[in-house]
Amino acid sequence: MNLQGLILRADGVIAETDALERTVLNKVIQSAGFDWTCSRDTFASLRQHARRRDRYRQFVRQNLGVDRSSEDLERLIDVMTRHSGTVARELIDKDYLDPRSGARELASAARQEGVKVAIVSALPKPEVEHLMNHLFGEGAKRLIACITAPQSIDSDESLLSIYQQAVEKLDIDPASCLALEATPNGAKTARVAGIPAVILLGHHDPNEDVLFTINELPDLIGIEDQREASMVTPGDGVEILAALRRAHAGYFDVFGGLHRSYAMKVSDILKDKGSAVKAVKATDSILALAQKMKSDAVGAMVVIGSSGKLEGIITERDIANGLATHGDGLTRMLVGDLMTKAVITCSPEDPIANVAKMMTQRRFRHMPVQQSGELIGVVSIGDVLKHRLDELQLETNVLRDFVIARG
Repeated sequence: MNLQGLILRADGVIAETDALERTVLNKVIQSAGFDWTCSRDTFASLRQHARRRDRYRQFVRQNLGVDRSSEDLERLIDVMTRHSGTVARELIDKDYLDPRSGARELASAARQEGVKVAIVSALPKPEVEHLMNHLFGEGAKRLIACITAPQSIDSDESLLSIYQQAVEKLDIDPASCLALEATPNGAKTARVAGIPAVILLGHHDPNEDVLFTINELPDLIGIEDQREASMVTPGDGVEILAALRRAHAGYFDVFGGLHRSYAMKVSDILKDKGSAVKAVKATDSILALAQKMKSDAVGAMVVIGSSGKLEGIITERDIANGLATHGDGLTRMLVGDLMTKAVITCSPEDPIANVAKMMTQRRFRHMPVQQSGELIGVVSIGDVLKHRLDELQLETNVLRDFVIARG
């Protein structure tokens, strides 16, 4: 599925807002008459809350203890939250923030290539619009298809509903979009909305359903750390977009330091053909084996023992070699007399390219698939070549897109 939409998180991807948000919180606290200070570590613990109001509530509770009534607490949080918007806009107007490296160039390249760009945020929409106008200037409206965010500081809209609104406004399939997020929770929310997600910054739980993490967008094309953000060019934006196209397509061998983290795997073959296994026992006769291979229209069968474990494999070639060696006596022999006992197997996670290479080098046409010692399927050279051709076609299409993007 082609990449048709980019959904960028304003607070974290378009601009690194953590320092701004912590400064806003500290100024609001001082304005409220408290002498507390929110440290970096403390603010990091508050980031689990997407909404500013929830962050403030947790911070105040930690510092006030439990003596203040809930009604008083909520009144204080209400005042602080409302004041925060004014403070944030003042800081933005004083050039407190710059766009993250490559963000503006990526948005411009996407616009030129017909990829729609949406901005999402947990911040109130008026603040997000103010932020985008400040960072992107007059070009913001031209580059951005839509901005979805809570309508006001009092809104209780969830990040999930905001993502769903973004997809609805873009009017494209969620799977055709790619979300660039700043936190694991944000990326997880995007995935719940059906959108593949990339985390820009930090680390993530390997169990999270995200594509990968990067520190900065230019990392996708191997721009070295010492290169200043001001040196990111429009051409770099085109290459970043091409790299993201490749990621969205499922092929992560992008041009730069990002390692390939996905290729078609044996599991992809099993999804198509199923995990049914044609098997015989070592004590079955060769005649019975030949009859079964004919009726099942297969060229090989695995040999399963009484415990259900893989004991060997026997193929048409084994039968042909047996006939040349034993003549008429072959029909009276057992499967165990001819089968290959030292079976080479693969796992569901093995790349198809590796399996194809092994089959070619070792000159065999069938390979059992095992997982945790259990037989879960068999793949043939025909299966492997079909999916390998599909993979090569995917790579060709992505490379073509990259060449077209570069002009």
